[in-house]
Amino acid sequence: MKAVAGMKMSYQVQQAINTCTKDPVRGFRHDESSSALCSHLYSMIRGNRQHRRAFLISLLNLFDDTAKTEVNMLLYIADNLACFPYQTQEEPLFIMHHIDITLSVSGSNLLQSFKEVCAFTI
Repeated sequence: MKAVAGMKMSYQVQQAINTCTKDPVRGFRHDESSSALCSHLYSMIRGNRQHRRAFLISLLNLFDDTAKTEVNMLLYIADNLACFPYQTQEEPLFIMHHIDITLSVSGSNLLQSFKEVCAFTI
């Protein structure tokens, strides 16, 4: 999806702007509005449920442990997801549902990996 590529390019632009500081790039404005930096992108997609869900699932798939996405970029995406201008309750509930599914799969794999490492070191 080209919107996800746009999010990645947005992160790269923000990273280029933020080169003089060591702080990670955040995905929201640091003023009283605290709106997402990519809120305009989301508001263009929001009208069509199919496009909105495909976009959100694509963003959430970047958090999968097989995606190998940079941690600072994940922080940027998480900030945007938290601050998007949602209009209905269904939108954030859809995100929470998919986060729950991802955590139930990835979390158990991560827990098993920790157990194997702990058992190996003892």
